Amino acid sequence: MATEEGEEVVVDVDNIADAKQEEGPREQPAESKNILEDDNDNDDDDTMVSIPVVSWFTQLWFALRKNELLIRRKPLYVVLMLFSSVLSVALSWIVARDGDYDFGTVPLDQCGTVSFEYWYSQNYFNETDCVDLSCYDTSSSRGYDVPISYNEKWRNGYAVTLMSVGPFLFAICVYLIVETEIQSQMLGTLRALGLRESVYWCSWWIPFIVLGLLNAILGASMAAIIENVHAFQNVSFGSVTVSIFFLNFALTGASFLFAAIGGSTKISSALFILLMVFAVFIPQMVLGTKSSTPTDASDQNQYSSYMWTYGPSGIFWINANTSIGEAASCYFQDPENNSTRYYYPCNYTSCDKPMWEDSYASTYKVDSEREVVDADDYFTGCYFGAGFGSYLYSDMGWLAMVVLSSIPYTQFITMWGNFVGYSAMPGNEFSLDEFSMSAERLANESIGIRGPELGHTSLWSQGVSLVQNFYDSSIYNAGFPTEYNCPYANFTDGLCSSINPCKGSVESESITTSGMLGIQVLLGVFFWLLAAYWIQVMPGAGNGSRRKWYFPFLPSYWFGGARPKRRNVPEGGDGVSTESVTKIYGQNHAVDGVSMNLGVGQVTALLGHNGAGKTTMSHMLCCETLPSGGSASVFGLGVTDDPFVVRQLVGVCKQDDYLYPNLTAREHLELYGGLRGVRGERLGEIVQEWLESVDLHTVQNQNSAGFSGGMKRRLSVACSTIGERPFIILDEPTTGMDPVSRRFVWKHVDGIKNGRVILLTTHAMEEADLLADHVIIMKKGNIAAQGSPLELKAEHGSSLQFSLIAEQGSVQNIADLVRKKFA
Repeated sequence: MATEEGEEVVVDVDNIADAKQEEGPREQPAESKNILEDDNDNDDDDTMVSIPVVSWFTQLWFALRKNELLIRRKPLYVVLMLFSSVLSVALSWIVARDGDYDFGTVPLDQCGTVSFEYWYSQNYFNETDCVDLSCYDTSSSRGYDVPISYNEKWRNGYAVTLMSVGPFLFAICVYLIVETEIQSQMLGTLRALGLRESVYWCSWWIPFIVLGLLNAILGASMAAIIENVHAFQNVSFGSVTVSIFFLNFALTGASFLFAAIGGSTKISSALFILLMVFAVFIPQMVLGTKSSTPTDASDQNQYSSYMWTYGPSGIFWINANTSIGEAASCYFQDPENNSTRYYYPCNYTSCDKPMWEDSYASTYKVDSEREVVDADDYFTGCYFGAGFGSYLYSDMGWLAMVVLSSIPYTQFITMWGNFVGYSAMPGNEFSLDEFSMSAERLANESIGIRGPELGHTSLWSQGVSLVQNFYDSSIYNAGFPTEYNCPYANFTDGLCSSINPCKGSVESESITTSGMLGIQVLLGVFFWLLAAYWIQVMPGAGNGSRRKWYFPFLPSYWFGGARPKRRNVPEGGDGVSTESVTKIYGQNHAVDGVSMNLGVGQVTALLGHNGAGKTTMSHMLCCETLPSGGSASVFGLGVTDDPFVVRQLVGVCKQDDYLYPNLTAREHLELYGGLRGVRGERLGEIVQEWLESVDLHTVQNQNSAGFSGGMKRRLSVACSTIGERPFIILDEPTTGMDPVSRRFVWKHVDGIKNGRVILLTTHAMEEADLLADHVIIMKKGNIAAQGSPLELKAEHGSSLQFSLIAEQGSVQNIADLVRKKFA
């Protein structure tokens, strides 16, 4: 040929047609040479599928490394997860600071109750020893100054609720971190790497549990250095640490469940956060409706001995005794105005009516028995008004108890009820030794009652009766209503049993503090397992195929094979095949009866327009979704029968770039290579080789968030091909790349095809022509044509046409030359 200037240019047209076939093999990356190995040096040409076994602990190591990097690169989350409990302890200090009144100077009787005369004189009289009207301060009460225990500011539960704010913030961070990974479909990417479900959840659980422990220790340290809160000074460091840590443990499991549901369903995170906020206050709201705390004297006049019903006494019990008498309120008249009465509580220390004394026992006896009153017919001495925990586990309906017990904050608030209840009396410090005691036993121990009797008192096995409620009736006996309190039923035989059975006291112990910790552990594990179950049954888009709801009950799930078997596959033979594969979405046949065979050592290109079914076919072959009909096998393993095993054979580069924004290019390849069984020093060498192969070695230590679109695609291709995976799926790998980047990817793909089956989906015939050994053209879910690039061009392409510019007089000679060359 010649140019306009007459310069002759010689072009070998024959070599153009056969350039690819004569080019010869390119240099192969070192890793790709061992994917298909000869079996004991046999002389036949068959090779065997052999990928390394990646143990559970190896996967856990690399997953932990990934999670550690992700958490560490979220500094705000790290700060919150470490110091949130410090904040919550500070909030509790605001509402629970000790008042000016020194409870240590208050005289207490043997039941731990405040002397009425002392309380009355301190609140309503100008002189301590004067209790008649001449000393009465008619202007106002002096502020209800005398407390009935050291920890009265904890009784209403507000301080404990504020203590739970720290674990709540911790749980929010856990939820957001895990939910982001699931919603971004990175879980599907990890599953495609063959990551086990148990490894995935354990790899998140371990760092969060470590952070939860540090969070608890820092919170307990903050409580230990606060000096003006009696509860913090008298609840041991270990007890505070344990209470916060186990709440963090249970909330971590709950956060996993919310993250699994939110990540797979795309429900707004705000909804789950609001639900978690609501859960913090549910126990407090129930406590407010079911508990009563001491009220001021102006309200006491309505509390007659037979007309008022009380619930529990806040989050911990109230010490009480029967020494005052029946009336819950007393009054005296103003001598100058007989219509004016001044009311005061006859028994302030008890928000409940007193227990039975001998006079009441004789009153409620039938006429023939009233003259004979046995010791077991009445009760005098110490008793307690029950707190929230005793009510929850003894008197609340089973459904309400189950619902409340499923909220970790409930265990936390009842646990702290035991802490502050026991330490409310002088000389008591709650330590780990008291964890095995119930609220009832702690109440006894707090005032030193350990024997079966205290004076002339009929006591149940734990020393005192713990009253929860009052029961009244419209039936009267001898002019009195039948409402009453009574101790353990064994001591009330014959006491009005025919009129109203005794229901006012607790017959059995409520759960111990150790038991509450056990419930929190069970809740955490239960939520964790439920999260793992949900994300397999309802994985959401991009996170893998769905399992049947009953999969945990299938023996194959527990005892199925965990690794692919070695299989003879000849070089160039069919490693991947499909038979009449169909995928239907509603009325749309995305793939309709496709049968094809993909050979080992070859690149097979799926060519077609958008919607032709290329991506759907690739998703079925990598177990991302299951076929609606037909069969597909990867080296003899069915994609529907052995999805976990098949995933260990497949490396996938999806259309979109599923990368961790906070991980570098090198860290991505180390993670993918490690999870695929590349070990030791060899991992570093292969990672470096892969970075250079896709031209990312100069930016290997930059986070992927700062990469351009082309750089992300190259990293995705490198991630999908690293590791000894014999089947590689590249779904439009060069989309959006510039020509130079595209050439790097083409060279990389051509360099690793030895011993692998490579499936490439593309829109570009140029890409298929350069890379593919076999091309399958799809149209509307069917195969329209297939063959080698040359075969397809020869059968379906147009003839080669070109124009030449020649010097005048040479046209005929050049025409003869062209005819001769293409004859």
